[in-house]
Amino acid sequence: MGFRKQLVIGLAASVLVTILTAVTAIAALRLATTSADRISRQFASDLALVQGLRAHSEHLVAASRGLLLTGQPDQRARLLTAERSFRESLATLSRRGFLSRTLDEVARIERDAREYVEAVRRAGRDGVIAGEPRSMVVFFEEELAPRREAFEAGVDAFNLEAQALFDDAISLSEARARTAQATLLVTSLLGIAISVCLAVLVMRRLTRQFERAEAATLSASGAAAAREEILAVVSHDLRTPLTALVLSTEMLKDSTVLGPDEHRVVDTMSRATDRMQHLINDLVAGAQPDTAGMTLDRRSCSTAELLASATELFAERARSKQVRLKVRLEDFQIHVDQERVLQVLCNLLGNALKFCRAGDVISVSSTRNEAWARFEVADTGAGIAADQLPRLFERYWQGSERKERGSVGLGLYICKQIVDAHGGEIGVASEVGHGSTFWFELPC
Repeated sequence: MGFRKQLVIGLAASVLVTILTAVTAIAALRLATTSADRISRQFASDLALVQGLRAHSEHLVAASRGLLLTGQPDQRARLLTAERSFRESLATLSRRGFLSRTLDEVARIERDAREYVEAVRRAGRDGVIAGEPRSMVVFFEEELAPRREAFEAGVDAFNLEAQALFDDAISLSEARARTAQATLLVTSLLGIAISVCLAVLVMRRLTRQFERAEAATLSASGAAAAREEILAVVSHDLRTPLTALVLSTEMLKDSTVLGPDEHRVVDTMSRATDRMQHLINDLVAGAQPDTAGMTLDRRSCSTAELLASATELFAERARSKQVRLKVRLEDFQIHVDQERVLQVLCNLLGNALKFCRAGDVISVSSTRNEAWARFEVADTGAGIAADQLPRLFERYWQGSERKERGSVGLGLYICKQIVDAHGGEIGVASEVGHGSTFWFELPC
């Protein structure tokens, strides 16, 4: 996984952790707040109902006492109204989900209230109220007082149970609030820990990346210095004696004193020096910057002139190897760096001759297709294996046959650099046993 991708993933994870922490905190606080608000509202509402029940029970007892003391019809109506209000209050409490645990107490209160009211009404029907005082005392002590006490005790017990429920609800709300706070704390600490870990990992990656970049820069600086030194050695210390050898062999070629055998030796020396000159030129060119640093001297030139110059340079060598050179051209003007394009043609022709045998044919051609000029160098030599074709134009790459023939693997690479600098394309088509065709296209 690339460093940029890891950095993006790390930052995204940090942002995600922060968002999750914030969302969790908001959700926890909202849950706690909502629960507390709901319980508070329900507590206030239910407390009002409980207090109302107690008030209705007191009204019921007061109405019953009024009836027992006076026996007046209006007191009966008052008792009936108080009883109805009390029953409605009980029914309302029975429907409250929050007080579902008190349903048994509500039923017991309703039973005690009904028995108490029935006792009061029975006292009125049986004439206890208008009877002897002694019989009234007995009725109050044995019948009415126990029922009133049971009724009031039930109401008091109900109040205590309701208060206990409210206390439990408040405790639950507080527990939820504490849980929410703990969740928020843990989530925040976890988010901070993960963020710190991610930051440390990113810093370590950045540090390692910086150290590698710094080491690569130092290595590149050293390599550049070494390259400059090698270029200086190649350009001066090797070319100077080689120039002397070239001049000496040229002088020997013109000598009339040497016999045929000596001239053959001189020709061999001349070819060897030419080969050395070619290798040195390739090394110097291959050590230069790529396309971006290549300067072109574009001028208008004739394709016929280019092909003639290239084939003339290799005509003698082709004759000596018994290889036939064929030229098929369509003469037209192109705007290119003539010396650079000639270098490409010579490199391709030299490679073709290198891998041709006696009797093979090399065809050189130029054609025009709209705004493009196409050059081809085709041979009937041994051909190139398919697995080697994709790497032919790489710097310093050599196939097995090229290694055996002393190549440094720069010729085709330099050709590609020149063609790329012109904004063109270069390629090859080959089949083992059927020769090769190298081509390149340049904008006119």
